[in-house]
Amino acid sequence: MKRVLFAVALLGLFCLPLYAQDTPKAQIFGGYGLIHEEGFDAHGFTAEVEGNVSKTFGIAGDFGFGRVSQGASIEGINVSASVKEYLFMGGPRFSYGAQKGRAFFHYLVGGMRMNATGSASGLSAGTTFSGFAMAIGGGVDISLNDKVSIRPAMLDWLRVRSSEKTIAGVTIPAMWGNQIRYSAGIVFKLGKKT
Repeated sequence: MKRVLFAVALLGLFCLPLYAQDTPKAQIFGGYGLIHEEGFDAHGFTAEVEGNVSKTFGIAGDFGFGRVSQGASIEGINVSASVKEYLFMGGPRFSYGAQKGRAFFHYLVGGMRMNATGSASGLSAGTTFSGFAMAIGGGVDISLNDKVSIRPAMLDWLRVRSSEKTIAGVTIPAMWGNQIRYSAGIVFKLGKKT
């Protein structure tokens, strides 16, 4: 957690010497997303829509997806497992805008859904978990022009909680998980604030 907050603060320092800018009414972001938890890295994407209420405050809606698959052959038996994680969150975003870029910080809450499947020797099984998701983090956008920015880094500390689940008579208790999410991509700026 401390490393993520330090990285976000460090990224924010890059925008401090820049000049004030017109704030767009809305922004759409799309790009690569990496969800890291101890033991696995899930590759996927992150997409966001942000509406700006003022130059420094906006509301962001966030959707993320990550997938990890692994396979092995154990004594001639092919075994594989796949996990897909979906995140859908929203919340306030605070930013410091500049002509050449901006730094931002957000607190997002919402839900998560995780699908886990496994197979061995042609037999397969799977289950779905859903629950709470929360993200605290931020990033930096570097402006290319009035309509497009590049987001080289957005870092989030994710706290997820899966619901209790019963599978074949076995109850899996609700669990908390800590994850780190890195995202990078393109931001499209729509309209100008008056």
